[in-house]
Amino acid sequence: MAEQEQEQNTISSASKSHADNANNADNINEQHEQPTSIKIVLTANNHLGRDIVGQRRREERLQRLRDAFQQATSFAVAQGADVFIQAGDLFDTITPSEQDRTFVASCLARLKQAGIAVVALGGTHDTPVPTSDDSYIPSATSATSSTPVAPLPPAPQRSYAQLGALHYFSPLPHDEENEPLFLNIRGIRVGIAGIGWIHENNATKHTGQGNNPFARVRSDVERAALPLLVLHAPVEGITSPLSRITGREAIIPVKRDDIAQQSAFHVILDGYAHSYSRTSIGSNEVISAGSTQSDTDEDTQQDAPGFVYLGLTSEGVYWCNHVSVDALLARQLTIFLNTLWPASDTSIENATGAQNPTDRILEQLEPLCNAETMLRLRLEGEITRSQYHLLDEQN
Repeated sequence: MAEQEQEQNTISSASKSHADNANNADNINEQHEQPTSIKIVLTANNHLGRDIVGQRRREERLQRLRDAFQQATSFAVAQGADVFIQAGDLFDTITPSEQDRTFVASCLARLKQAGIAVVALGGTHDTPVPTSDDSYIPSATSATSSTPVAPLPPAPQRSYAQLGALHYFSPLPHDEENEPLFLNIRGIRVGIAGIGWIHENNATKHTGQGNNPFARVRSDVERAALPLLVLHAPVEGITSPLSRITGREAIIPVKRDDIAQQSAFHVILDGYAHSYSRTSIGSNEVISAGSTQSDTDEDTQQDAPGFVYLGLTSEGVYWCNHVSVDALLARQLTIFLNTLWPASDTSIENATGAQNPTDRILEQLEPLCNAETMLRLRLEGEITRSQYHLLDEQN
């Protein structure tokens, strides 16, 4: 099998104004105004710093990722949100560039100045990966031996937490319960428990329960009038549990039965899926944040990139809206090589039909190409060396 990738890299030189989303929110609030509701902006999978190999105009694309995240923060400020939740994969790496770090710091400063509480947790891309289960233990030696354990590098969000810009739910040591964050918002006690990406071995070997987040949350969160659980994990029946991240294991999904049987949280906010969804499981609601950027690696992404704006009361979800952002769309075209010419042919000239294979490929690419789309071409199947080089020459 051989694979060839080609990208359509043209980008429009100007982004839409952030005011478009603010005006959209004005209409939402007119329909859903409720004095006792807690207004939350939920975002995830911003993947700041994501670099696709071979793409041109790299800096402009990286800026578009920042712009998409800033649309979410500007929306929160314009609407007077109470809480801004980043549910994982703010960054595409545990070592983001100084430019991305500084950009996020400025966004967080605006949120803090507006009096908006910020909550964040780690995702599959921006959580340091332990080399063993004991790496979660914050000590100089392993719990099972005297062998020194190399400390994990700090998550990039931790520096913002140390400055008081946000509350960061760190990866938990084994068997440790999550300590909730309690907020008093207009007389309503809100309790937020956050569990980011859990390394598979840590989840299965230490808890013996797989990815059951409810077993890792302290019971005092139930004393809140509005308890919330924020996750970065696949949910059974909603998202695929398989991680496409090189060198990382498949992630165990949260079971639907576990969600239905627990009574502590009636609203669960998840940041794993790249597609927005709102699902009822028993008497509980699971809301997936989606992504502020489009991703050709996510087969399940169907909605336009965006974030979630929701209003919550002690009785549950009062309103929930997906707000789209101005972002590049990503598409993938897969062409099977056996449709281009019979396997016995060794040259383009022997291809069946009036068109040669290169012309056929370009014909299928043309309707998908535009200034706002990143396009990946995947050629799948068997190909000879001479066929490969002839295609390359024709391109």
